[in-house]
Amino acid sequence: MQIKSPALSSFLKNKVFLSTIVGNSLDHYDTALYGFLAPYIAPLFFPNNDPIVALIYAYSLMSVSIVTRPLGALFFGKLSGEKGGRQAFILALWGVALTTGGMGVLPSYDKMGLFAPLGLILLRAGQGFFAAGESTVAPLLMLKNVPFIAQGQANGIYQSSTVAGILLASLAATLVSFSSSTTLYWRFPFFLSFLTGLSSLYLRYQINQDIFEIKTVAPNSLKVIVTLIERKKDLLRIIAVSSLSYMTYAIPFVFMNVFAVQVTSLTLRDTLGFNTILLALDMCLLPLFGKFSDIFGIRRTMVLMAFLLAITAIPLFAIIPYGNILSIGLIRVWIVLCGLGFSAPLHAWFNQTFKGREAYLITGVGYAFGSELFGRSTPAICLWLWHLTNWVIAPAFYIIGVSIAAILALRVTLSK
Repeated sequence: MQIKSPALSSFLKNKVFLSTIVGNSLDHYDTALYGFLAPYIAPLFFPNNDPIVALIYAYSLMSVSIVTRPLGALFFGKLSGEKGGRQAFILALWGVALTTGGMGVLPSYDKMGLFAPLGLILLRAGQGFFAAGESTVAPLLMLKNVPFIAQGQANGIYQSSTVAGILLASLAATLVSFSSSTTLYWRFPFFLSFLTGLSSLYLRYQINQDIFEIKTVAPNSLKVIVTLIERKKDLLRIIAVSSLSYMTYAIPFVFMNVFAVQVTSLTLRDTLGFNTILLALDMCLLPLFGKFSDIFGIRRTMVLMAFLLAITAIPLFAIIPYGNILSIGLIRVWIVLCGLGFSAPLHAWFNQTFKGREAYLITGVGYAFGSELFGRSTPAICLWLWHLTNWVIAPAFYIIGVSIAAILALRVTLSK
């Protein structure tokens, strides 16, 4: 099957595109590591709690950047407007590399006491701040140079680079699960991340400033606040849609790793191993779903996938306790497919829906809030719901709520 249009094929040779997807892969390798390794990190930093409570605490730190990530989006959006994208991309990657490397050397609770989880909180917050620099400008800048008819597919390839980074993180976590001492070897992937981050900075320094220049004027702080208030409806739509996009990653790739272990006979090694296979499938199919959205319609595709996820959530969770590795794997595949159809054209929807020179600001802040508030916090919220009710379908209601909010946000746009 030919998946590349002629308009897109010429653009694939563009160094803006190549540098964007390489940097995006490395960034998401860094940020995904913590989620996959949280089951090994939790007892080391929260040792005095019930194991499930310790996991909830560890996963809660995934959304600790709920404040710093929007601040990062504001900072790097403003920096890009004033200085151009090159400086913002370099600074963001430096920050992600240093904070991720810091987690690899952070002493555990038995060495530092309460300062250990405090240090973990600060590093996670800092990582969120700098990671926002990559996601605030890069995809929109890339799409500005892609022909309109190929934007869904281009965004699908960009999302594939995201999954490629996450896939490497999953592979690293799987190798840790097979190691003889997980309490030691969980640190090695963080060291590797730091080294690869430093090497990837070389690519960023080779890019000329004029290639990354963003033709806009950065607003002052008061103007930023006024703009966000004036466009609060657009901001809420972006938050709702971004929440579901990130949730469709967090449920099958993070939450299900530990949830299936708690309610079935599967081991963490089983779920992490399948996780890596599933991520490879996700990476390969994203461009195809992006192409499909170009043909079927971007917003129509997103609404359909959100609806399918909402109506199947309760039946899928109801059968998990009776499943084996194959049936639970198929459940995860279904959630991934719904997520693929929804997320592949996400940034193309941003680009086509939100116009004006405030587009970077609105989409950057909205995506940061959505991915942090209701997306990245998904594993902690779903674990808490299950732990509180002891009801295996409790997480499904959270999925349904987020899906309905996204559908409403998309339908409002469709009605214009």
